[in-house]
Amino acid sequence: MFEHLLLSQLDITNSGVLSALAFAVAITALSFMFGEAFSMPSLKAFAKNEAYEMGVSVVIVLIALLLIMPGGAFDLIGQGFMLRECAIGESQPGCVPRGQACQEYLRLHPYDPISNTFQGGSRVHAQADFFLGCRPSINPLDLSVIGSEGVVTRKLISGYTSLMITEMAIGLMSGLATSVQMPIPFMPLLKIDVGLVPMIGMSQINDIHTLIVDLVGQLLSAFFVQKLLLVFIDETALAVFLPFGLLLRAFPFSRKTGSTIVAVVFAMSFVYPISILINQQIWESITNPTSNPNTPPGTDCKALGETCSADYDCCSDDCRYSQKSAERKCVSQLTDFSDYKSVYALCYDAYGGDDINEILEEEGAIYDEGFNNVYFPVGGSATNTQWTKTEGRLRDFSQELVRKAQAGLTVIQAMAYMNPVKVLTTSFAMVELLVMDVSQFAILALLFIVIEIIITLTLLKDFALLIGGEARILGISQLV
Repeated sequence: MFEHLLLSQLDITNSGVLSALAFAVAITALSFMFGEAFSMPSLKAFAKNEAYEMGVSVVIVLIALLLIMPGGAFDLIGQGFMLRECAIGESQPGCVPRGQACQEYLRLHPYDPISNTFQGGSRVHAQADFFLGCRPSINPLDLSVIGSEGVVTRKLISGYTSLMITEMAIGLMSGLATSVQMPIPFMPLLKIDVGLVPMIGMSQINDIHTLIVDLVGQLLSAFFVQKLLLVFIDETALAVFLPFGLLLRAFPFSRKTGSTIVAVVFAMSFVYPISILINQQIWESITNPTSNPNTPPGTDCKALGETCSADYDCCSDDCRYSQKSAERKCVSQLTDFSDYKSVYALCYDAYGGDDINEILEEEGAIYDEGFNNVYFPVGGSATNTQWTKTEGRLRDFSQELVRKAQAGLTVIQAMAYMNPVKVLTTSFAMVELLVMDVSQFAILALLFIVIEIIITLTLLKDFALLIGGEARILGISQLV
């Protein structure tokens, strides 16, 4: 972004910013000349006011230069909101690799490992862009590579693909039906339609599942919009709209509009990425909570599943009694299902709460293994708690499908030959958990958007008023 203001010493006269300042200097100089020539105090006062406004524009340009220069003030300020970067030679959990960014960002802004900067970019934009998610690469031969980089959209794309595959099975099962036309004796023109729908109870489940799939699709669209807005700002705000705003500030009749455009540029270029990093900190605090601060000094807190005597013994600050082991163990505050009573537990009397929780922990660990390199490609994990354990809760159901598949049946045949009651209850248990998981994601997505709007618009209004712009832009300022 630095070259957008001062491209080079050879191209300095072609800079849009300096061209806008040249207009301001010309108007101020002409006003002084005519004021002195005609001895008009009004023109002299006008020239003094123009000189003051030109000084404001120069200060704006200097602030922009200090903010966007490589390793400048913007990166230093944003470092307080970013996740900790690994030191040179460091490779351990708890830090983000240096120079981590989406491939499309690296193509536009190559990374310099020596100075730890991005050419024409910033580390704040790079990490915010990576958090929202990278551009998905779709390979029809391997679905696992869809959305293989980034954080939020990567999880959403993987979940959306999984849900669509499940939708195919549930939709097929709910639509299975037979129909027989039985003629009526002595009335050959009339027939009775006798049908059998073995999975009729799955129709409502299929409708609920469809709503969940649509909601995940809407969440995915919302985060894609945030990413596209960030990319648009990164490439055009300082290169196009800042010179245009300064040019409008050079003329008295358009100065307020120009000041408003400059305020929008600063808010979107510097405040909006910071608000995304704040959301990233919220995400990280949920998926990877820090160690319990109440743990006595000099002692290590205990991980999940270890025995404990009090809450402060656990890193999760949650120590609960387990009926199965008859002892207290550390559990996660977010993903503890030991006391969770669902349709699954009611339909399978052989399993108690602790048995279900153990199954969830086993299958959940396997399910979450593919997401362990969200932030840390080599070793470590960005999240120590599983985001969803739906597949773990369906372990019984999947094992039976595997046994029938090994007997030579396809998955659809295995489901068709299974007890309809078991298919129905298992599908309901799956949807029951999906509602919880997707609702959590939906609340987070809504919270992120609200935070971005409030922080960005609040500082936009303040900066616009400071430089003489319009604080009410299309009525959106009424939101904050």
